[in-house]
Amino acid sequence: KRDRVDSNEDKTKLIKLQKPQKRKKKSNRKQKSFIEDIDKTNPLLEGFYKIQSNIFENRKTSNKPFYENELQNAESEYNEWLKVVKTPLPLTFRINRAHPKRANRLKTQFDTMIEDLDKEPIDMNDFYRATYSSRLNHLKSKDIVTEQESKEIEELTKKIEDLENKVIPLDPPKCMEWYPGQFGYRFNISKAIFKKHPGLKSMRSTVNAYVEEGMISRQEEVSMLPTHFFDLQPHHRVLDMCAAPGSKTAQLVEGLYEQSKHKDTFEDVTGFVIANDNNTKRCHMLTSQLQRLGSFFKSAIVTNHDATRFPKIYESDGSTVLFDAILCDVMCSGDGTLRKSPDIWPRWTPKQPLPLHKLQIGVVERAIRLLKPGGRIVFSTCSLNPLEDEAILAEILRRHKGVVRLSNQHDRLKNFEYSSGISSWVVTTPDNSILTKAEYLATPAQDRESLYKYYSESMFPPTEEEAKWMNLHYGIRIVPHYQNTGGFFVAVLEKQQDDSMEDDEVPDVKTKKGAGIRYFGELSSMSFEPIREDILQSASNLLDIPVSHLSQTLLHRLDKYAKSPSKSRAFPRRIFEVPPSFHSIALNPKNDRLVVVNAGMPLFEHVKGAQVPRSFPYRTSLPGAQSILHTMNPNRILEVDLQTFENLMKGGDQGQYWRDICLNEKLFDTVLSQLNSIRPGLIIFKLRSNTLADDFFVIPCSYTKTNLIVKQAKLNDIKLLQRQLVNDGLSSSS
Repeated sequence: KRDRVDSNEDKTKLIKLQKPQKRKKKSNRKQKSFIEDIDKTNPLLEGFYKIQSNIFENRKTSNKPFYENELQNAESEYNEWLKVVKTPLPLTFRINRAHPKRANRLKTQFDTMIEDLDKEPIDMNDFYRATYSSRLNHLKSKDIVTEQESKEIEELTKKIEDLENKVIPLDPPKCMEWYPGQFGYRFNISKAIFKKHPGLKSMRSTVNAYVEEGMISRQEEVSMLPTHFFDLQPHHRVLDMCAAPGSKTAQLVEGLYEQSKHKDTFEDVTGFVIANDNNTKRCHMLTSQLQRLGSFFKSAIVTNHDATRFPKIYESDGSTVLFDAILCDVMCSGDGTLRKSPDIWPRWTPKQPLPLHKLQIGVVERAIRLLKPGGRIVFSTCSLNPLEDEAILAEILRRHKGVVRLSNQHDRLKNFEYSSGISSWVVTTPDNSILTKAEYLATPAQDRESLYKYYSESMFPPTEEEAKWMNLHYGIRIVPHYQNTGGFFVAVLEKQQDDSMEDDEVPDVKTKKGAGIRYFGELSSMSFEPIREDILQSASNLLDIPVSHLSQTLLHRLDKYAKSPSKSRAFPRRIFEVPPSFHSIALNPKNDRLVVVNAGMPLFEHVKGAQVPRSFPYRTSLPGAQSILHTMNPNRILEVDLQTFENLMKGGDQGQYWRDICLNEKLFDTVLSQLNSIRPGLIIFKLRSNTLADDFFVIPCSYTKTNLIVKQAKLNDIKLLQRQLVNDGLSSSS
């Protein structure tokens, strides 16, 4: 375009049209390496937990005796904790168990890889030597070396000398004995080693491919615990109050499907999971993460609300929706994640948890009001601080005595070490001086705001009489050195009786003047409409599903700028599939206060074109194809051989784009005869295989008289297909 600009006037116009390029900000972050440039010492942090030494007592394990060199007292436990939290966190991941066949096949594959690592161990000597040497050269190149860096230079030099003529075999991954079915794996190396070591390339590519496909989730081991205490059923309605980034939410969604009695169609899964977060950007990140669930994504609803003010939801008959299970993984200071996020070390202070105390209580209180009698709340934090753990539970039990109670779930932790909750702890000032309850109450009320800002009476431990009925020892604290994990606290609350929600509505969010749409931060609320009868009838003919069923699961989102349904599109841009139990909720006008970022799975997407059938001009996504495969008209499911299937997946630029395939191409001669007897519209290609009883290998497309519009696969999908075919005894052409 610049070559065709002749006059100065045209050049000026062109410059004005060009978008100004933003300068990239220089990052102030220090260069990353295997050994972090972070001072992992903090006198305030170390002093605080030395004062709270009783959290290291009452160490327990289930179905397993303590190891021989068991730590005998709180002081030695504290020293071991302080040593371990300065080391990197091991890599852990789990396999999605909702698809039993695929999960078992994948577990067999990983167990085989682990056996191979046992037979031929990888020597880590060269890797450690190169890593230490790189760090050592970096420190020596500095003009000014601090005292701590001088010590590190001595330590690195000694480590390099110790590696001389020494074989260091890689410790292969091991199954987590406590995880159901042993579908969780613990790899006692850091994430950095797993990403960089050349000997782990095959396992690394396998894990990455299955993460994209949704069959594997990389997740910290202690983060897998909270959902372990729910007994989820396919019809349950679940709320995750503080959901982002979404690893626990994914577990909750999978939990609905694990108990399904119909593993092919999952037709009995009618429940849903609402994943809530108060940050708009984190909500979009949460949606992106949950999309990896594939066809299970239809059971996930993402909302954007302050958890302490989550609104009431109404059924179509006007009754209030109460949840069967609620997860309160509340905001906290995060001192349990020191190994994963070492940047917490220099900035942690004893006053960090104080402003969060009331918020944490508010989240759990709101959850109690939204929970049905007999339901369960799992409360968790990634902090070991009693002010964020037992103090919250004590105040909740105090305010709602007789309504909720703590439930003893220690028996569920088979082969897992933990400490039970405590009933006595110490409250400290920002400089780690001890503050007693008597001293706090003796301070005049007008002076408390200045002397003890953010402190409250609820932070202090309960009385002896209260401690007897509160049963705070039912709580579970995981200390990092017990099993080489992060720090965590979890407890289970059960609702015994109804806590009426009458006149309990939280104030509405602000309305943008004259817009006709409510706004919450940057995000507009999501309004839905039922699908028109003629579109439902066409979909029914295509999918071979009764209209009555489709009308209870399909809906579309109103145009953001359309003030009335009459101004919406003739054909909705996207048609979403949602669980039947949420369908009536979404269409209830009383729920217009619910700010929904995403509801369900986009099942159909509108297609434009002269040859596209006008009755149903839609195509579907890969998760959508997997969802409707067992209910779709069998005449529109075409089985093809491996060569044709791979040709459909490849071609053009890599990326998630739709592309046209001319039917005259020689590659698809075998497809033409099958297409001649089918009317134009939506079709699904399925890999013909006698060994693969798997619905993952399908390709959706839109068929016209002259071409196919196919969703092109990502490179990871192709590699995953080829790897899976080899694992199942089939050969790939490439």
